Amino acid sequence: MELHMTYVDMDPDDRARARALAAREGSTPEEWGCVAELASIAEASGWSVPAPSAPAITSRRKTPRGPLRTYMVGMVGSPLVKIGQTTGDNSKARVSTLQTGQPARLLLLIDAEGDYEAALHRRFDAQRVRGEWFDLSPLGDAVEIVQAAIRDLRSS
Repeated sequence: MELHMTYVDMDPDDRARARALAAREGSTPEEWGCVAELASIAEASGWSVPAPSAPAITSRRKTPRGPLRTYMVGMVGSPLVKIGQTTGDNSKARVSTLQTGQPARLLLLIDAEGDYEAALHRRFDAQRVRGEWFDLSPLGDAVEIVQAAIRDLRSS
């Protein structure tokens, strides 16, 4: 059974149950943002789910508009780097978007064509500070370390 709903489509009782479940998981229903997650929770809980009046959102990620690129951004005055992914020739635009919420200046350190984000996140999981932000300084120069890791991934 495929359910198409969002948090706002839920009746007040189901919203209360969703909030309670989210609190136990350390998140909020609004953060889930993915129909599949809401559908599985609703189905497992036996909740009544109304049919949506608008087209359903099926994923957070947009359809790629060009080749995937992996980037690394550094924060001036900090050892932290962000390893992320974008499409097309969008790395500079992505940095500009990220800069909006940052008081420190962000610099694009690596812009590599290819889908390496998940593999790099796994490789450097022990250095993860939060989300996509890492402190690679104990390993040496972050740019050299990530470039070497990308070379390894390309050759394997």
